[in-house]
Amino acid sequence: MRRVLLLLALAAAPFAASAATGSHAVDPAVDRGQSIAQRRCAECHAVRPGRRSADGDAPPFTILRLRYNELSLARRIAAVTHGEHAGMPPTVLSDTDRRDLVHYIESLGPLDP
Repeated sequence: MRRVLLLLALAAAPFAASAATGSHAVDPAVDRGQSIAQRRCAECHAVRPGRRSADGDAPPFTILRLRYNELSLARRIAAVTHGEHAGMPPTVLSDTDRRDLVHYIESLGPLDP
């Protein structure tokens, strides 16, 4: 009986540690989207919470998260990639890259900029 309890305790330890630290598994699409944002968007936009955009006209991603729902954000990013947004150069992104970027922005949650 002790052996069973010990095995259960050992099996549960990683989950308990994760809950205690508040960490959680990150969706791979969010990781890829963050990488895309850093490479393709960070020159103008603040792509991480708590930062200011290098270009004062480029809203931080936390503001985009609050301004658009997932569908409208996807449409907005698609418009940018097709050069349909004044003030932004056309940015070539695949459909997968656009989806990953949306997942990343959505992951930022409703945070204050």
